[in-house]
Amino acid sequence: MKLFEDVSGVSEALLGKGLSNARGSELYESQVRNATVALADLFDSFAAFTTERNRLLLSA
Repeated sequence: MKLFEDVSGVSEALLGKGLSNARGSELYESQVRNATVALADLFDSFAAFTTERNRLLLSA
């Protein structure tokens, strides 16, 4: 799971782990927001690559 977190950007916050009252809700919210932005960028990049691949395949 650690490798998955490191490579994909899915953090403990998105998985719902590491919750404690000592950490504070603002820190947790910030971690979720940052991880969500990172994943959105990853998905956008993947979509762009597959769109370009499909365009190249159809033009060949």
